[in-house]
Amino acid sequence: MLDKSFILEMRNITKNFPGVKALDGVDFSLKKGEVAGLVGENGAGKSTLMNILGGIFRQDDGEIILDGKKVSMDSPSHSKSLGIYFIHQEPKLFLNRSVLSNIFINQFPNSGVGFIPFLKIKQEYLLLKLIELRRVEIML
Repeated sequence: MLDKSFILEMRNITKNFPGVKALDGVDFSLKKGEVAGLVGENGAGKSTLMNILGGIFRQDDGEIILDGKKVSMDSPSHSKSLGIYFIHQEPKLFLNRSVLSNIFINQFPNSGVGFIPFLKIKQEYLLLKLIELRRVEIML
């Protein structure tokens, strides 16, 4: 039975790599409005679990339930289409750009003349995108 109180559930997630069982029956869930952090030693599987959620890796076993529906994260673009945005932990993306730029680097509207219209992004694009995703409640 699916629990409708959770916006996200990852149940019994298992992932194997050659010679290594990276995840062995891992469960992770979030309720709407809840914020969680994954903490653990190096090699504990935190990044692997998030790579599965972000569509970068496919789990070997287990299920992902989003908004009460069983889903399969087939690719990063499919994951994004479901409202899952994954920010990699790699700190050396674009050092001369802001956090905002690094998060949305592949989604900026094109100005047509080779520059990114940051004012337009800050005023329109980001807020509209967040509201569209329905994953963030904005209190004004």
